[in-house]
Amino acid sequence: MSVGPICDRVNTYVNKSRVIPGYEGIPYNLLLNVIGWVVLMSGFTILRKLAWDYGRMAMVQPRKNRWTGIFSEAGGGISDCGSVESEEQNLPANDPGYLTWIINYFKLTTGDLQSKAGIDAVQYLRFHLYLIIYTAITTVFCLVVILPVNIHGTLKSPDLQKFGVTTISNISANSSSLWVHTIFGIGFFLLAFFLMQHFSRQFR
Repeated sequence: MSVGPICDRVNTYVNKSRVIPGYEGIPYNLLLNVIGWVVLMSGFTILRKLAWDYGRMAMVQPRKNRWTGIFSEAGGGISDCGSVESEEQNLPANDPGYLTWIINYFKLTTGDLQSKAGIDAVQYLRFHLYLIIYTAITTVFCLVVILPVNIHGTLKSPDLQKFGVTTISNISANSSSLWVHTIFGIGFFLLAFFLMQHFSRQFR
């Protein structure tokens, strides 16, 4: 029984993308992410505006008319009138629009966050700040160093998709350019380790 020649192309992937052919569905993914982000942000903005209005109305009402009064201590030393006045004074100015809260959040300081939400909220947001810093650093190095190395690879196989030329698949297995990926992979790991170590020191 004779065995026919083995085809070099073991697997053939057919890209049926109609947005930007040749990029293996990545434009679809980005488009869906952007649409999802717009929908979620719009819903949050509308619900926040409604909750702001109802929350402000509930805050200025007498304590006996609020359902949250069941959680307060009976016979407290502060009168309802005094508590309502102090709450009104602590309330910020009325939010005139749906997007002004974004600008106000950027103006908040660490002291404001700690006084409003506590130290746990400050640490949580600070952790996300470290994640943003790490992502920004890795993105810059990947675009400036690793991406040109991949694009100028030696394979340039016609079987590769257009996006595949920008990946490590475009570099030969015997190429010394692979050390760039190794060195930066270790460097990114050490960068994450030192950033998390610096973040953990703030808990002490």
